[in-house]
Amino acid sequence: MTVLAMALGKYMVLGSTLDDSIGEAFDKVARLLGVTHVPGGKEVEKLAKRGNCSIIPSPLPHPLVNSRNPRLRNGCDMSFSGLKEHVRRLVESHVNTQAHDEKERALWRSSVAKAFQERAVDHVLQRTARAIDKASAVFGNLTYFVLAGGVASNTYLRDRMRRLADEKGLKVLVPPPKRCTDNAVMVAWAGFERLRLGLFEPPIESKNLTQAVEIRPRWPLGSHWDEQKV
Repeated sequence: MTVLAMALGKYMVLGSTLDDSIGEAFDKVARLLGVTHVPGGKEVEKLAKRGNCSIIPSPLPHPLVNSRNPRLRNGCDMSFSGLKEHVRRLVESHVNTQAHDEKERALWRSSVAKAFQERAVDHVLQRTARAIDKASAVFGNLTYFVLAGGVASNTYLRDRMRRLADEKGLKVLVPPPKRCTDNAVMVAWAGFERLRLGLFEPPIESKNLTQAVEIRPRWPLGSHWDEQKV
């Protein structure tokens, strides 16, 4: 998800995922490749370092570039389900059937991991660059680029994102890999900051309470760019 943060509690979603998040896609691809560690994204990155994309029969598809919907084709939203399905087919057609021994099978697994990682990150960078350009055109110069979440521990993604931010003239904020884990602390801290600024709601039923926050299964960060007239 790509979000423009204008102030605490004031956000605009520039691009989101139509299916899996990139982190979920990495985990699912890890399982397809036989990785049993959870989460599997780090293991995919390790496999990718030993891969050789030249043995892949055809390049993995660029998500959404051939969509008939111009908003999806030219927008900032992302999709990883097609990549995941392509990986599944490669595993079934080559890793599990055409590899003649364990050494060849290991090379195929690493190469599929590398091809997936490169294409997934290509997709994220394309959509992120587009989001930065759109936001800059409307809101003026942006200042910081923040990469966070579990997938931010991926070294390949971090390096590519840093280069993109440099190209766009943005200062980069990226937590150290050991902090790119569960987001419970991030959620709790966001709640603390909202409470500190008075961003709470009156209780539905007053039982000696003066402050309350509605519990929602999925709390929206803000409206989507495509829903706004900016």
